[in-house]
Amino acid sequence: MSSTQTLICLSYTFLDANGMPRGKLLHREELLTVFKTGRPLPSTIMGLSILGEDVEDSGLVWDVGDVDCLAFPLAGSLVPLSWRKMPTAAVQVSMHPQKGLPAAVADPRHLLVELINRLNKLGYYPIMACELEFYLLDPKTPKKGLPQLAAESSGRIPDDTQVYGLRELEVLEPFLADLYSACKTQNIPARTAISEYAPGQVEITLQHGDALLAMDQAVRYKRIVKGVAHQHGMQACFMAKPFSHLAGSGMHMHISLNDAEGNNLYASEDPAGTELLSWSIGGLLDSLNDSLLFFCPNANSYRRFQAASYAPLAPTWGVDNRTVSMRIPGGPAPSRHIEHRICGADANPYLAAL
Repeated sequence: MSSTQTLICLSYTFLDANGMPRGKLLHREELLTVFKTGRPLPSTIMGLSILGEDVEDSGLVWDVGDVDCLAFPLAGSLVPLSWRKMPTAAVQVSMHPQKGLPAAVADPRHLLVELINRLNKLGYYPIMACELEFYLLDPKTPKKGLPQLAAESSGRIPDDTQVYGLRELEVLEPFLADLYSACKTQNIPARTAISEYAPGQVEITLQHGDALLAMDQAVRYKRIVKGVAHQHGMQACFMAKPFSHLAGSGMHMHISLNDAEGNNLYASEDPAGTELLSWSIGGLLDSLNDSLLFFCPNANSYRRFQAASYAPLAPTWGVDNRTVSMRIPGGPAPSRHIEHRICGADANPYLAAL
């Protein structure tokens, strides 16, 4: 295949409140210029609706004449897309803090970078990880306009909840094998897979690490899941509540604070952790209502909150309790951390991490 036939997919990092990635497809000979001088993108790209339409009140449309703003690649983000038929790679970009104005002020990744820098100055280094739940759907056969679960390899439509079921994972072996392979290729630390609390629902955990890197990985991971699912004739759905009668899909965020030497400041033999952990939970609960738009960005997000559904319904916390908003998981002292259980799988990882 000639170089003019090989594409580079310039994948814009921004996920709007609806969780939609935006970007362009470029020929590979254009890539070096992107690294050297950036890539102009219209300011409106930072404030589109779920339908890809301009949001005039964002101040990024008529007020600024949809001006071009420069985006630059993130170091180490150039990776192959193994599920594409044509040899294709992706590079994650972000608005330049000055050359990307005015859109730069709307780039959620910059907000997270600023917050992490403020914590670092106080001697705190946030460590995070995401657990993302999703459904595998049949994209071709909607039932009366409603989504339908994807068929298993045998042709059977799953109809029973087999949480932690092994057979449910085994019938997805071709999909999971390609998913883990794609994650490995992109240096995404995908770990444990489980069959979740609904037919056709899966969760794969991502290993913890530096907070900014962990959120970058969560953004790329969602794209990998959708791409590999499409490769297998399925649609991966990260809606918070795609089915009214089935469990919702959450994004559980695991959080701890390290010192400059990498020691976990929440670590304690006490299952409830250190005093700093208690203060952290207090702050999270106190600001919970003001932050709900970050955790639940869509109307559908709130349908996930139902009684007896494992989705939290109140600003509560507890030790090793999966019914609360802020859970302190069990485990050895060095692993002590907070599991933030409020976000739906449709949340923007950068904004949710704030």
